[in-house]
Amino acid sequence: MSDQHFTIDQAAKLLGVTEVTLKRYIRENLLPTEDVQGMKMLPKDAVQRYKAIQDRLQRR
Repeated sequence: MSDQHFTIDQAAKLLGVTEVTLKRYIRENLLPTEDVQGMKMLPKDAVQRYKAIQDRLQRR
């Protein structure tokens, strides 16, 4: 697909959440999406930033 984007499934697996939870994050504007070839995709940099914040919060 795209080397700059994750699918919803890929991003959910990376973040360790279900697709339902990830879609809630998107709906609540915690993560952005972009339309790529008619599919809703998440920019890799945004997902990776969110993952880094998530990891830092879990270490506390």
